[in-house]
Order: sequence, then structure tokens, then C-alpha cells
Amino acid sequence: MKNKNIFEKNAKIPDIVQQKANAAFTTIYNRQDEPDEKPQKKYRSAKATIIRITSAAAVAAITIAVLFVALAYSGGQETELPIGNVNQFSIKVCAAELETKTSLPISLDVSNQAFGCGVDWTGWAEYQINFPISVEGENISSVTFKADNAVFEVVSIDCPSIVKSGSPKTLPDYRSTYVEGYDMSGHPIGKTEVGYYDSFSADYGTLQNSKYVLNICNVLTDRMDLYYLLIHEGNDDDGCAAYTYLLKDVKVTIEVTFNDGTTSSRSLGLFANQFLATDKMADGTEYTYNAIQIFCYDINDIDDATKQLIGSQIIRATKICKAEAANNTSWDETTYDEPFDDTDASEDN
Repeated sequence: MKNKNIFEKNAKIPDIVQQKANAAFTTIYNRQDEPDEKPQKKYRSAKATIIRITSAAAVAAITIAVLFVALAYSGGQETELPIGNVNQFSIKVCAAELETKTSLPISLDVSNQAFGCGVDWTGWAEYQINFPISVEGENISSVTFKADNAVFEVVSIDCPSIVKSGSPKTLPDYRSTYVEGYDMSGHPIGKTEVGYYDSFSADYGTLQNSKYVLNICNVLTDRMDLYYLLIHEGNDDDGCAAYTYLLKDVKVTIEVTFNDGTTSSRSLGLFANQFLATDKMADGTEYTYNAIQIFCYDINDIDDATKQLIGSQIIRATKICKAEAANNTSWDETTYDEPFDDTDASEDN
């Protein structure tokens, strides 16, 4: 068949081919007026469109749609071919999209407690990190969250649990204010249902229409390296190195299942860095300051600067561990066997 016949008015187009072509053109029409993101802007509006088709991609989609017609007309059969990759999803952190070769702070409200950790001289350590992450896209059926070397704390607020299925996890000696209906800063958030999971799945519609909080947490034992590192009194760079070292083995995988049964996933890592925060004084005056913040990044799409930063932080943390361990070899741990008793102190007063 000659190419000119493709556009003849009398060409007979099978219904399935026409439907797929219409779907492709509809996608292009809906996306064609979306402006390209300016590279200097790090954050995007919460209402930003998730799936963008640039001019080059639009041409490719048109070509595919025309190819449907050509193949079906010449062969006299309904040919099943995909119309581009319409099954896409984006990850948003604090309403900003995690794009390629970037990292994002997982909390912008540094006036409230976003993460915390504790450690004792036996090598016991725990941490809890608020993880305000969301998934957006089209044709999504469900979302599965998986954590390696960490645990999800899923807090459903004023609603039944958002968890459809999951692998429950028990954290010994772990206490959370969320169980009592308070956030990490002690503010009441409502009636809560809290669960702990290595992995869990939720319906996409439930995630879009429910109020919930996700936290990353864990309890670790026999980690004297963390003890030496977290008791170190250093500068903010030392603090960032300590938190990055604490979270260096944590991996969070988000897997999306689409309505057609196909899946797609991204794996995130965590590290600490200084963040220029903005806050207000009692009289409303705004001021800025550097704060230590936890960032997330795509493990399989990390930029060179972030990769080098994490590597240097881990080296720095290792040196701090060794130095603190050397300084504390003379400590008599038996002096810490008995709890502190303030009875005598109160009597002296």
C-alpha cells in the first residue's frame, strides 16, 4: 500500500484502531499547553501536571497513531500495539515532584519536629522520620511501599487503616506519640490507627481520599558505632554526617500497579544536609537559618554531586566513630548500671 492511501477519506479504519488513535490524540491535546518547567525552579506547584508530553514526544505519539491506521489498513486486521508509555507516575515530597538527578528535603516545616533519634551506651538506637511522600499519576490501581533496613509507621487519621495488605513488623521497646493521637511535636492530630510494616499496599483511591501520615523508623541493637557517632558534639557538618551514616542502608521502594496489571517502581535513599529554613518570630518577623534536614533521592538516578556528598559524609562519620571510640576506652560502663536517683539532690534543696 502506498503512503498516500493512509489519508484517503474512504479508507476503512477498524474500530479498535480508531479508539487507540483517538486516545493518543486526546492525550496530546490535554498536555499540549503545559509550559516547560524552568530549570532554576526546584519546587513545583502541588497542582502541577504529572505527565508531560514535550513537542518531540507529541510528534512521536502522532506517528504511532498513524502507524496504527497504516498497519491495520494494509493487513486487514486489528493490530495491537502500545500507544507510548501512558502508564507513568510521579513521586511528590512536600508537594514538590522528585525529578531526575535531584534530591528533595522531606520536610519544609522545620519549626516542627520532623525527625528524631535516641541512643544509649549499650549500642541500642532508634529513630523516627516523618516521610510526607505521595504518588500521583493516571490509571493507577494500587501502590506498594517497601522498606529495606527500616520500618514504615503507617498512621491513619480519623479513618480506617489505609493498608489493604501488608507484612506487619514488631519493634521492641519502641514508643510513638502517634499511637496516642499526637505528632512528633506533641500536637494533637485526631483519632489514629497505627501499624508497622516492612511493606504494605493501599488502593490508589484510598491514598487520594484519606488522611494519613507515613514515618520511617527502626530499632537497632549492638550498634556501638552509632553510639560513638551520635554522642559526638561537633558542628552541623558532623551532624549531617552522623544522620547520613545512620540512614545509609535504608532503601524505600515505591511500586505502582496500573489498571492494566503492569507495574513500575522507584527506589529512594536518604541522607542529611543543611537546609536554609525560614521561620517567624512572635511578632511575625521572618528570619532564615541553616537547619539539618533529611533529604531523599532516587537511588538509580542520583546526580554526581549528591553521590560525592554522601560518600564524603560516610567517610567523615567513620573517622568520628573511631576517634570517639578511642576517647572512651577508659570509661567504666559499670557506673551506668544503676539508674540516676535524684532523691538526694532534692533533699539537699
